[in-house]
Amino acid sequence: MWIRFPTNAGSNFVFMLVSTWFGCFSDVMLESSAIIILYLAMLGASNTLIILSTSLVGISSMFLLIPASGIVDKFGSKRVVAVSSLIACFSYLLMTFAPFMVKEVAPFVVLLGCFTFSISQPLCTASWYPIIGNILKPSERSNFIGFLRFSYYILTGSVFFLLGIFMGAKPPMWFLQIIIGITGILALGRYFFIARIALPEPEHKIYNITDFHGLGMTLI
Repeated sequence: MWIRFPTNAGSNFVFMLVSTWFGCFSDVMLESSAIIILYLAMLGASNTLIILSTSLVGISSMFLLIPASGIVDKFGSKRVVAVSSLIACFSYLLMTFAPFMVKEVAPFVVLLGCFTFSISQPLCTASWYPIIGNILKPSERSNFIGFLRFSYYILTGSVFFLLGIFMGAKPPMWFLQIIIGITGILALGRYFFIARIALPEPEHKIYNITDFHGLGMTLI
């Protein structure tokens, strides 16, 4: 099967791909990886907390995706991606420092981090598709998204497979902390490359932070 890359998207195509590759690790770690589950178990979390941590993203998306779309319409895709990336980074760094808390509190700190990250996901999803719609023609989108998902799973599957080999049967706590912390920092890469994508004029509207009626933002 041949993959046709968009001919009119230029560097925007590359920026979109790389931004997704940077952000995919935080998505997969919480939704499809056992690292957070193992982390919570080592912190002495109950089974209820462990199960709840893996379901927060789905629950938040169910309630927040429609409001998130309204936020994107109000402030623009890039600004929402910036906020989403910052929230994702903060949530993983919060989980990284959980072992330094009181033993009884540490599992709840991780759960708070999971909840915070789950808020960032609807924001990212709601802003991602309008960007795709702006840089790709309808005939190019299915091919692009197919290749994107393929590369997404190859990259994350390979990395988490290698991490599983290095961790062994009983990984030390500090090793999991390093993995989680790096994942949080990588989440910032999603905005770093999205910010370089050229979007239509309405997406570049600058909001005045002093305009309380417009609730303006000046993140870009």
